Amino acid sequence: MYEKDKAMLQNKILCLIGGGCIFLTLAAPYFLQGRIDEKAVETLKSILIALWAVGVPLWFLWELAGYTPPNVEAFDRFKYAQSLAKDLWIGFGAALAVLWHIPKIG
Repeated sequence: MYEKDKAMLQNKILCLIGGGCIFLTLAAPYFLQGRIDEKAVETLKSILIALWAVGVPLWFLWELAGYTPPNVEAFDRFKYAQSLAKDLWIGFGAALAVLWHIPKIG
């Protein structure tokens, strides 16, 4: 039972970290808008998109490399959770690209 509680706590911590990263990614450019040069804000947005595009897949690989499943069922749950996380990562990355780097028409 201890291992299950430990895994649930780790999942909650990872969700908090992920949520915090998403919040900071969205909030930083808008908080800094008007406080620093516009070119610096655009550079920050580009850096954040690049980190999102490269950093998250590296995190997935690191998590997979460090995971030792106790049984096949646990590994299937892990793969399912990774699949959901991948879908969220793609959706959020697409949203960032649309919000920050598609030129306004008109």
